[in-house]
Amino acid sequence: MPLTDLGRAAALSGGLTDAITHISLHSAIPSNAGSGELSGGSYARRAVTWGAPSAGVADSSGQMTHEVPGGATVAAYGYWNAASGGAFLGWAPLNGTAHAVATADATGNTLTSAGHGLATGARVLVYSLMDEALPGGLTEGTVYYVVGATTNAFQLSATSGGAAIDLTSGGHLWWQTVVPETYGSAGQLITADGGLTLDMTAL
Repeated sequence: MPLTDLGRAAALSGGLTDAITHISLHSAIPSNAGSGELSGGSYARRAVTWGAPSAGVADSSGQMTHEVPGGATVAAYGYWNAASGGAFLGWAPLNGTAHAVATADATGNTLTSAGHGLATGARVLVYSLMDEALPGGLTEGTVYYVVGATTNAFQLSATSGGAAIDLTSGGHLWWQTVVPETYGSAGQLITADGGLTLDMTAL
């Protein structure tokens, strides 16, 4: 059964918001073990606190500044329960502000998501919803490129401007944008107050 707002708040408050104490940066979408964490220079994980959950969502509280080594690419944030070592609890794509649910149509290899706002060439990630498997042909954690975008639908490609992926089954999924940033020289990644979100609304 899907969670109510009260159920989502319970899962966040005293759960994830207590467990996730530090934020890392990663050069690529991390594995379940937290691969690809940056290193070198003055880089270190940063402590995070979370605001009170509301409508199934909890936002980070306060600005956070990470030191980024020169030549590094940042693609994702990582969630940890320690300043070093510890358990890897999850991740979020960098600049993943746009996200929504989509319905897959295997006949036309399309994803329908009303008013999605994605342009052809945008990079997105896809995730399964609850216990439902991803539509055939798609893999969680892979960066895809949007092709054939219309107002309410789009297709996905493995390469920018490439052929649409052949979806072998329909179903539902959660998509989210990702926009990696590359630093030619050492710099800082500043995450604004509320810039990270723990979102339970898909549950």
